[in-house]
Amino acid sequence: MGVNPDTLPVYFNRMMDVSQDILIIHGDSINKIVNRTNVSDDMLNNIPASETISAAGIYRSIINDTEIDALRINIDEVSPSLTVTVAKLASARHNMLEQYKINSIIICIVAIVLCSVLSPLLIRTGLREIKKLSGVTEALNYNDSREPVEVSALPRELNLLGRR
Repeated sequence: MGVNPDTLPVYFNRMMDVSQDILIIHGDSINKIVNRTNVSDDMLNNIPASETISAAGIYRSIINDTEIDALRINIDEVSPSLTVTVAKLASARHNMLEQYKINSIIICIVAIVLCSVLSPLLIRTGLREIKKLSGVTEALNYNDSREPVEVSALPRELNLLGRR
């Protein structure tokens, strides 16, 4: 009984994301590889093997700007003894960060275009109010400055200032 190395890749294909997960099983007359990434099997074979599974045994490297974490274990409890390499390429994270960068750039460009379109409209509105104020000031007769100014003709914003 026990684990049959011939069937492990089938289970691996169902359980893992084979676009970024790697499984290699080596032993006497056994050589099973599930690797659909751009990582070479030779590079994975150079990972130092350990006898136990631990965080210290995890091998970390960067390949083509993408991180890879791998663990290589010697299993002597079965006959024939096996060397199993399990690795995960962080391509999903790399792709997500790349997409986040693209989305951020698009949002920034849209915000800049929106501001450049709205700015003239807002400036024009502000200039209209200044023009109204200039018209009221021009119509004001300085000789009659003792009389109160008709505030109903002033824009709403200036009415608030005149009451203070």
